[in-house]
Amino acid sequence: MSEDQFLNCTRFAQEWDHLQVNETETKFGVRKQYVYARHAPVKFVYIDHGKVTAISR
Repeated sequence: MSEDQFLNCTRFAQEWDHLQVNETETKFGVRKQYVYARHAPVKFVYIDHGKVTAISR
């Protein structure tokens, strides 16, 4: 799933606002970590090169 699809088309992303976005940029591209509230059902969503690669609960 792409980052845009996750942010615009998933019920979770529409109901929960992320607290912050951590970005790491390397010569291989950009990685992002979306951080959600402690009481959210998902704590972190990881994006690698524009694609969702992992979800941490």
